[in-house]
Amino acid sequence: MCDFTQRRNSMKFKKSVAMLLVAAMTFQSGMTAGYYSVPVQAETVPAPAAAAPAPVSNPAVISDGGTIIAGQYVFLKNVNGALVIAAPDEKGAVLYQTDANGIPAQYTKKKRAFLNIYYNGKTEKYLVKNAKLYTGIYKKGKKKICYVSGKKYVGKMKTTRDLDNKKIKYFTYKVGKKVYAFNQKGVMYKNEIVGDDFYDSTGVRSKDKQIRQAVAFVKAHGGTKNSRASKLRNCFYYLANRSHYSHDPDHTARLATESGLPVAADKMLRNKNSGRGNCFGWASAYAYIATVLGYEARAAKGTTRLVSGGMGPHGWTMVNYGGSWKVCDANMNYKANCYMKSYGSYPFTLGSSKTYFSLTAKDGKAVWQQL
Repeated sequence: MCDFTQRRNSMKFKKSVAMLLVAAMTFQSGMTAGYYSVPVQAETVPAPAAAAPAPVSNPAVISDGGTIIAGQYVFLKNVNGALVIAAPDEKGAVLYQTDANGIPAQYTKKKRAFLNIYYNGKTEKYLVKNAKLYTGIYKKGKKKICYVSGKKYVGKMKTTRDLDNKKIKYFTYKVGKKVYAFNQKGVMYKNEIVGDDFYDSTGVRSKDKQIRQAVAFVKAHGGTKNSRASKLRNCFYYLANRSHYSHDPDHTARLATESGLPVAADKMLRNKNSGRGNCFGWASAYAYIATVLGYEARAAKGTTRLVSGGMGPHGWTMVNYGGSWKVCDANMNYKANCYMKSYGSYPFTLGSSKTYFSLTAKDGKAVWQQL
């Protein structure tokens, strides 16, 4: 290539470089002056989390409509760092006690107590436990009363007749897994058939199989218009006359025990119109019947004189009737009257060695215990 052509190409290259430099300087100047902008993707900023209630420090004086609430129990709620008066059953409300100047201090006692609690311009008495309104059973002397959210509770009433044929009103209430029955004053029924259920010594509706069988027996054969004592007598004679003896060669060792007596009773009571079993079946079945009628009852194990001679094993029921223990022997009643007899008036010979089993119905269960 000739020198002239080389010089010409060199000059073109230098001119292009110069033009690029000028363009770059012009762009930088425009950026500085704000003539040009470069789009930038906006940064995503998460929304702030909901603020927790501000902690209460140096509690202010508690007032209601300008009146200082001094020397009172009151439920308060934290609202944006300030304590405000709340309804006693309002969610999140905490029990406080104010001093003479209206300054609150949180109530921390755990025992049950009746407190006059301020709300809406007046005070009302509530039952509290662990600084919360109490729901459950409150014992007052020999009575047990139903409380819900700190107040005596009376539910929807039903009508029935008690064991003495008196018309009564009742309602039921469930606390945890246990069901109780109460009268129109909120007082609990105990050792009583109410409706179609037996409520035991602790007031709990019994779930025990033989207890429920005994209730069905009493409802069927006790008589609807009879007194408690008449029902006890009617059930004895029906059990004695309508049940059938079934020989069990191992009855003493197997049935005359804490675990065997419920089995023996079940054979007698599973068919409320006609039972089957041996002497321990009659003994345990009638003990269940007496229990649901509100009487203290036991099963007894001993010996009696046999027709063939000598002494053989035997079982009977003992019922605390009128303050003294009486023999009720439904098994032997076919030979002579064996209802409510003392040992002295019992018509058959019994051995001197005797073992007793108490039947206790409580907390929804029935338990036999050898004495």
